[in-house]
Amino acid sequence: MRSEVQTIAPSNSMSFIDRISVCCDRLIRQWLQNREVWNSVPATIRTRIVDTVRQLFLKQAYPQTTLKSIAQLAQVTEGSIYRLFGSRGLLNECVLRDTYEKVTELTRKLVGQRGLGQVTLADIAQAMNLSESELAILFPSMDALLDHVLGRKP
Repeated sequence: MRSEVQTIAPSNSMSFIDRISVCCDRLIRQWLQNREVWNSVPATIRTRIVDTVRQLFLKQAYPQTTLKSIAQLAQVTEGSIYRLFGSRGLLNECVLRDTYEKVTELTRKLVGQRGLGQVTLADIAQAMNLSESELAILFPSMDALLDHVLGRKP
């Protein structure tokens, strides 16, 4: 039996992170309808695809990233990517969600270890193997990152 989930449309009164989250949730719900395919693919391959896409999106931006380049670097077929994600847009949303979750988890860990004022964007970027400018695409400042991590309204 399929459960009905209410869809929330993003609005201008929502924060940037909340709007991304709503859009991601909607797209991920569509994707989850096909989760049997997702679960049939080994986790190592799924991780390799998501990590490759993150790297390409940050290095050369979304518009210049093709499924062919993703497939070549991840060493999978374009068909596998289509089967798993359905579109480049949904793949982008999944990568964004995964990146936000990893940055959030890492930031909480470092803040817990060092204290609130002792963690910088440079620390997070280095631990994520990103440049500060790449991390700034997602979080333009440490305050923006902490707003997200701590659930504060900007």
